[in-house]
Formats: sequence, C-alpha cells, structure tokens
Amino acid sequence: MAPDLFVNTAPVLERKRAMLACHRSQRDWLDASQGMGAYLEEMVRMGAEVGRMSGRFACAEGWLRHNFLGFCAEGFNPIQDLLKGDCHAQTA
Repeated sequence: MAPDLFVNTAPVLERKRAMLACHRSQRDWLDASQGMGAYLEEMVRMGAEVGRMSGRFACAEGWLRHNFLGFCAEGFNPIQDLLKGDCHAQTA
C-alpha cells in the first residue's frame, strides 16, 4: 500500500544517517537477515525513492494514516499540524 502522508527528511538526512550508524544491532540484523551490508546507503536510496513518490521532497519518509473512526476527528492530523511545510498529505 502506498503512503498518503510524506515527511520531508532532507534537512535531517545526515543526522538520521549518523544515528542509524550508531545502532550496531541494526547493522548486524540487516546484514544477517537481508544481506544489506550497505544499509546506510540503502536508507538514503529508499528516502530518495519515497521523496520522488511525494512529488514534493528530495528525501522523505512515507506514512499511512489509519482510519480515524474511534480515535479522533476526521480532519485531525497532528503530524501535519506540527511539521507544516515539511509534511505533505496526498489526497485520493
């Protein structure tokens, strides 16, 4: 399923990369389970791919908004409210 909410990660990409590099358990698990020896480069590649999907950002994370019923008002979107221009919601 394609994401319908995109968060711009380009401004924090180097920090995100440095934080991921600190997690030896992530590196070891990705190497062992998925043969992803270049997991930092893969994170950058995947971010660029999601950025292209957004049609707006060079690098992004994609999210799916869950059904609001039983949880909040239909228009409630705290991520978009907080991140303003660094968050883009695609409508169907």
